[in-house]
Amino acid sequence: VIHLDPVITDDEEINELRSMTDEIVKSIDERLTMHDFRVVKGETHTNLIFDVVVPVDYDIKSSKLVSMIEKEIRNKDETYFAVITIDKNYVSTYMNDLK
Repeated sequence: VIHLDPVITDDEEINELRSMTDEIVKSIDERLTMHDFRVVKGETHTNLIFDVVVPVDYDIKSSKLVSMIEKEIRNKDETYFAVITIDKNYVSTYMNDLK
């Protein structure tokens, strides 16, 4: 099953927030990837909502990883709140290793 989430790609502010968030995620571990990024602005804060894909054998607990990312995002701006879903990457790279 394939699904597509509506993602805004032509908004400069959202693109800057996406880039900032991706840099934060990568600074924690280069193996982490981010997807389905979206922004919901409110009167008092802005939710940055996204998924982070971790390797299946990742040794940091999901709750710890979320806390690390949240802390770095809040360091950028206290009105940013991260809403993060952690996904495990179960895709095998075995075929790539055969080349």
